[in-house]
Amino acid sequence: MRLVIFGTVGAGKTSFINALNKKLGYKVYAEPLNINPYFDKLYEQFQDKNSNTYKMELFMLTERMKQFLDSQSLNDVIFDRGVMDTLIFANANYEEGNLDKRDWDTYRTFFETNITPAIFSYNNVKGYDLVVYLRVTNQTSIARINQRAIPGELRVKTHFWELLNGLYEQWYLEWTDKIPFVVIDGNIDSIDEKVEQFIKKIR
Repeated sequence: MRLVIFGTVGAGKTSFINALNKKLGYKVYAEPLNINPYFDKLYEQFQDKNSNTYKMELFMLTERMKQFLDSQSLNDVIFDRGVMDTLIFANANYEEGNLDKRDWDTYRTFFETNITPAIFSYNNVKGYDLVVYLRVTNQTSIARINQRAIPGELRVKTHFWELLNGLYEQWYLEWTDKIPFVVIDGNIDSIDEKVEQFIKKIR
C-alpha cells in the first residue's frame, strides 16, 4: 500500500511513521525540508521575502514530486507528507503575507491543473492509495512544537501554527470526496494506540 502521512506540524507524523513501519517494513520517504536552501531565509526580515517564499514552495513541490516519481516501482511506501501538503503550506504563507496574490494564484492554478491529476488520476501512474490524516487540536500541536524545541520552529509565531492547522482541516474537507482519506486522532499520546487505530480502520 502507498501511504501518505498528512497533518500539521506537531501532529506526530514522524513518531507515527516509525512505529507503523516497525509493523509494515515499507520504504519511507522522509520530508525533504533539511535540504531546502531557502528555508532559513524564511525567518529573516528582508525586502524580497515574497520571492524567497515562492522559490521555497516551488523547491518543496519539486522535491516531493521527485520522491513520488522515484517511488513508481514500489508498491509499499510511506511518505512523510505528500505532494498535496505543499499547497497547504503555500496557502498559509499567502495568508501570512509571505506570498502575494499573483504568485499564490499562479501556484494554486498550476497545482490543481497539473499536480493533483498526476498524483491521483492518471491510469499509468501509481498514485497514493491512502492518505492518513493525523488530526490534532491547536493546543496539542503547539505544545509538541514547544516540547521538542527545534530552533526554527520556535521562531514562528503561534498564530502561524493555528492558521496552518486550520488550513489542514479546510483542505481535508475540500479533498475528502476526491482523495482516499482515513482520519486518526493525533491527540492521543500513545503512539502504539494510534497505530492500532489505523490498523483497525484499514482491515
